[in-house]
Amino acid sequence: MMLTVKANTSMDAIANNTNPYSQKPKELDEKEKAELERLKERDKEVKKHEEAHKRASGGLLTVGPTYEYKVGPDGKKYAVSGDVQIDIAEVKGNPEATLQKAQQIKRAALAPEQPSPQDKRIAAKAVEMELQAKQELNKVSKDNIPSMDTQSTAELKSDMKDIITYDSKGNVITDAEINSNEVDVII
Repeated sequence: MMLTVKANTSMDAIANNTNPYSQKPKELDEKEKAELERLKERDKEVKKHEEAHKRASGGLLTVGPTYEYKVGPDGKKYAVSGDVQIDIAEVKGNPEATLQKAQQIKRAALAPEQPSPQDKRIAAKAVEMELQAKQELNKVSKDNIPSMDTQSTAELKSDMKDIITYDSKGNVITDAEINSNEVDVII
């Protein structure tokens, strides 16, 4: 068996079973240490923020989370900003589904402890979508209420002839009395 040693590899590195290409971490000065701590904290905040969006998206997530990184003084990458993309389109022709989706979008946008201005804009758009869906649902509901034609109104009046109305003392109230201003409440 033959061992080949590259010219730039020291025998000490081979004997000590260490990587001769790795460099010892340089000693950081106080300014670099402070920068490193700031980057570590920012990395934690960004990842927590984007994960909150992801968990609250409820299946609306299309991409993400993705991060932008900055290399710290220690040579490692730290997330300094992030992004998730969620589907914010209304459900065409289905106001009930659009309403539910808008509520989910709002929850996802406002999920982090400190929503960003962009998060708040998305939540506002979701509220608009929610209101439009509610208006559409109300319109559909009103359209489904049958209007009373003349025959239906006449039938209702004839059915009401058999109703006897009493006042608070138990006395029968006539139709003439009901139509006067004397009666405050009819139940």
